[in-house]
Parts: sequence; C-alpha cells; structure tokens
Amino acid sequence: MIEIFAIPIPKVISHHELEFLMGYNTESIKRSIKRCQLQDERKRKLLGQMLIRFIILNKFKVTNDNIDFYSNDYGKPYLRGNKNFHFNISHSGDWVICAVNNKPIGVDVEQIKQINIRMFQPFLSSEEYKSLNPEKNGALRRFYELWTYKESFIKCIGLGLSIPLDSFTIRFTGRIQVLNKAEDILSGFHFYQYDIDSNYKLAICSQNPEIDRKVEIVTYEQIYSFFTKIPLARAKL
Repeated sequence: MIEIFAIPIPKVISHHELEFLMGYNTESIKRSIKRCQLQDERKRKLLGQMLIRFIILNKFKVTNDNIDFYSNDYGKPYLRGNKNFHFNISHSGDWVICAVNNKPIGVDVEQIKQINIRMFQPFLSSEEYKSLNPEKNGALRRFYELWTYKESFIKCIGLGLSIPLDSFTIRFTGRIQVLNKAEDILSGFHFYQYDIDSNYKLAICSQNPEIDRKVEIVTYEQIYSFFTKIPLARAKL
C-alpha cells in the first residue's frame, strides 16, 4: 500500500530548533541543506529529511544511527539494506510531502503560481501542449496537474533529467497514461492526484496500483517532539 505523509510548514521555526534537528542528519545532507540560498528552501529541505527519518524510525523501530541512505547515479535516494522500501520527497511553498511504498515511487507537489505557460512549451510534448490550450479558463491548473504527473514519473523511474521532459507524453484521456516518443504506452505505471490544498497540485506515480487515498498529516510539533525524545546519535556519513 502506498502511503503519503505531509508536513504543513510553520511560518516561523527558531534557529535553535533548526540547528537541533540538523544534528540528526549526515554531514553530506547538512552541506546540501546549507547550499540552499534561501532560508525557506533550507527549511523545506531539512523538514523533508526529518520526515523520512521519522517514518523509518516508526516503521522499522531502528535507531537514528542505523539509518543509512545512498543514492543512485542520478541522485535518487534509497535506504541501504532494505530493497523493499522505496520513498520519495517533494516540497513546495508551505508543504513537504513524502511517499513510501515497497515498489518504486515518485511524488511531486507544486504551489500554483501565475506563469506564462508558453515558456514551458520546450519541456512538453506536442500533444501535451495542445491539450493545455493556454487561452482557455482552467489552463493554469491543468498545467500544474500535467507538470506534477511528469515530475512524479521522472522521479519514479529514478533517472532524473537524463530523460528529457519532452521525450514522453502524459495522456489525460480516461485513465492517466504515459507514452514514449513512438507513442507506445509504457505499462506498469499508475498515477494519482491529491487535493491537499486548493493552492497546490500533488501527484504520485507508482508501480503499485494499491494506494491509500488518505494523506497523513504530520505536524512540525510532532516531528520536533519526537526527536527530542530519542538520542542524538551520530547519523551515518
């Protein structure tokens, strides 16, 4: 069963609390977070890391220093020593999302903002761009729906942007399908959309058709309280 977890990000988190939570992460993750230029982005990235640790610690009853992540050649992270546990993290605006499953999974959340859809034409297949019809009402929400499906697919297969975004098509007719450039349907992928917030679009792509339609909300207070109760053991490098 696919499980979806979400943290609504507080407007204010103290520097002391952020530094405390940072201590539960590896040195490489700390460096990655500190490279983010914007404070809000650093906060989102840190809470994404805390959310997946929170999930793993509760699921497997291990200690924090036994959590060992590694990444494939394209940067997709995995939990070492557990081939049947897959996860993916996404964040945007006021939300951090994590999806977990026993099969490959991808998740993407995007805050809906006013954009010029035409600027994204190079990243869409011709069929996708025609389906948007930028002049029509509702085109913006449809664009974000399409975009989150595309991003979730890329993240599910774990090959990053080595696969150009315009090299495949998300087709909206009936069941959501993904097609390659030859217009062959790529089987084995299942897509889901969630209405987590009226100002956001959230999509899941998975190789597992079984999904929990409920998003489990985890508050920041839950996360912080949870980690104050476990030892600040050194995370694996």
